[in-house]
Amino acid sequence: MKDARRDLPSVSSLLETRGVKALLDQHPRRVVLEAVRATVDAAREGGTRPARDAQGVGAIAGAAR
Repeated sequence: MKDARRDLPSVSSLLETRGVKALLDQHPRRVVLEAVRATVDAAREGGTRPARDAQGVGAIAGAAR
């Protein structure tokens, strides 16, 4: 059986997405980095995969606030 957590994107790959880069223009890097990590951790615990689309960026933006 495959461990779904292996499919989670890395924090660094999420930081390179267009939407997260836009967040970096609006918030300090430390804040965005913590939000990305929190989103990946929540996905890991919930067994889901963070989306790389607008929904995923929305979740990261929410965590950055």
